[in-house]
Amino acid sequence: EIIMPGRTASGEWHEYRSFSTRLTARRPDGHVLAVDAFVPAPSPVGARPFASTLPPGLGVIVSVFAFAPVSQQAGLVRSLAVLPPTSHQVWASSERRQTTRHQIGSLDGASTASDRRAGPPWAVTALPNDAGIAVRLIACDGHSARSALTSIWRAFRRAMTGAEPGRLRKN
Repeated sequence: EIIMPGRTASGEWHEYRSFSTRLTARRPDGHVLAVDAFVPAPSPVGARPFASTLPPGLGVIVSVFAFAPVSQQAGLVRSLAVLPPTSHQVWASSERRQTTRHQIGSLDGASTASDRRAGPPWAVTALPNDAGIAVRLIACDGHSARSALTSIWRAFRRAMTGAEPGRLRKN
């Protein structure tokens, strides 16, 4: 999922005080695997424009969810070394802690390539009920966001299938 900051050519840049998304992932039988309620706003909600809370030059929000068995989740986290080094971290909300039974661990040093620039801030967490992992990052523009999303998708596909994913027709 990519959340753009608005019509940037018209000068819009997260010109709202409240925004939320909610993703519910279910098994074919209807059993809820995970719920992600994302409210990117300063506290209290509506107090000031969301744009004022973002790092300068960053505003495109990317969310990636990988639903996988526990046995593959550590490999998915290791595959994130494709992302440029940055101030990444492992995060968990209070409601996630209640249902997450394993520790993914710190990603410090996951990417050691010295020739890459520092990338956008990103974080990874385990989804509730051992359903998989989620990655969220903030990019500077749509192209960077799409590139990061594609890199994560390709890394996850390699980690889960052991094969190089095919080329996307539209990127």
